[in-house]
Amino acid sequence: MRIALLGGALLVILIFLGLGGWALAHQSLATSGGLLSGGRGAAQVFGTGQLIMVEPPYKARSFHLQLFSGQTFNLYNERGKPILINFWASWCIPCQTEVPALQKVWQAFHARVVFLGIDVWDTRANAVTFLKDHNVAYPVAEDPSGHIAIDYGITGVPETFLLNKEGQVVDHWIGPVDEKELTRLLEQLIGS
Repeated sequence: MRIALLGGALLVILIFLGLGGWALAHQSLATSGGLLSGGRGAAQVFGTGQLIMVEPPYKARSFHLQLFSGQTFNLYNERGKPILINFWASWCIPCQTEVPALQKVWQAFHARVVFLGIDVWDTRANAVTFLKDHNVAYPVAEDPSGHIAIDYGITGVPETFLLNKEGQVVDHWIGPVDEKELTRLLEQLIGS
């Protein structure tokens, strides 16, 4: 009986020490630019998103997809133009909050920048409903196999890639992007 009590007390002490160590580690991360302080971790991504500077730019993998409109989109055919590719899903809450900004910015830039939304990890029916409910007018396709999402290395949704006129990825935005930031990025892309 006495051994059981000592074992239980020892277990409580070990749990307490483990929790204390965990708290210290996370406090260190929060104050040193780590996960909780606005680095490239979850707290930043699920807030307003974060720009990942791509240095040096790299050639985007080409692909072709059928748009929900029935037309075909071929990335290779769009070379010579700046391109925005936004990965999203209908069930994604940040995607739902981001889509009005994408729509407004597309209206302002569609003559100068190619826009493409790519629905991933979703059902076609849910995606179509999402597009109708949010009055999305820019070109959107689905990636039913997930190959394009894998090729671009997305880690979640939404994620947005900006390609220069040479077809190189120059910016990668993880998380929802707002209208002001997206406008700034596209103006910079067009001017380069």
